[in-house]
Amino acid sequence: MEAFASTDFRRFQLARVVAVLGYASQSVAVAWQVYSITHRAIDLGYTGLAQFLPGLLFLLPAGHAADRFDRRRIILICYGMQALCTGALLGLVLAGAHRVFSIYVVLFFIGTSRTFSGRPIRRLYLTWFPRPIS
Repeated sequence: MEAFASTDFRRFQLARVVAVLGYASQSVAVAWQVYSITHRAIDLGYTGLAQFLPGLLFLLPAGHAADRFDRRRIILICYGMQALCTGALLGLVLAGAHRVFSIYVVLFFIGTSRTFSGRPIRRLYLTWFPRPIS
């Protein structure tokens, strides 16, 4: 509980909670939209695949990027990319898109940005709370 004494840590955790809630809400909304377009359950599986596949494909490059570049910058870029992708999904809905392939492409980019942001986020904890040297 002493971690919450740090103002930076509290802000970071609040931002993460908001991001996770937003991502979960977006996932439900996108799945609902895809199903309303196709009326096929298999297409719901493809939405999950489009978000999961980048995690497998880019696992090693994401780890390399997290070790080589500034972690805060990676996180900002990835969150910015997720915001742009959310705007793209909104644009597709407002345009009345009746094909789900474009939705899958946007979901792939969201999955990619989540893959690249995951490790730097976990590594930031170490900068706040370094392990004691024995």
